[in-house]
Amino acid sequence: MKKKIMLITFAILAVVAMQTGAAFGQTTGNISDANAKNLAAVLRTSESGAIVGSWYLTITSETFPVPFRAMATFGDKGGVVASAQGDILLSPPPGVPPVATAAHGAWERTANREYLFTFRQIFYNGDGSYAGGAKVRNAVTLNRSGTEMSGRLIVQYYDSNDVVVFTGTGTFTGTRISAEPLTP
Repeated sequence: MKKKIMLITFAILAVVAMQTGAAFGQTTGNISDANAKNLAAVLRTSESGAIVGSWYLTITSETFPVPFRAMATFGDKGGVVASAQGDILLSPPPGVPPVATAAHGAWERTANREYLFTFRQIFYNGDGSYAGGAKVRNAVTLNRSGTEMSGRLIVQYYDSNDVVVFTGTGTFTGTRISAEPLTP
């Protein structure tokens, strides 16, 4: 709670400093993009919310011959939603369900810049029938600036009777997706 109050105080002081600068003939337009990004990074990397936001990921797994891409969004209340290449397969190999839902789950902070997150997916066949699912457990570390992540994962695949039929491991890296101006 104290850290949250300190973070809010810092944000208020930053706004007051910007307004004071404007009163002395400086405009907020004179604040460099770097300073604005630093302030945003400080606010974004508060102790409880550093992972909050959206991420573009590259996953390397023992079960796939090449790395694949995914995206994950971490909410400030501990929820996570993710999707990946292969969530819809137009020509699935035998025994592989053609469609998976987006992944839904939860995250928690375990140490400074370290987090765990777990999510589940439902697999289904072209006719809509249940085909099993997956549970993926992840351990992640953020870099000091909160713009990159790396981690390890364990995945379990379930059949239509919810029996684990495969367990695998992998690694991943990711970069934070940030809002960008419309300029080229």
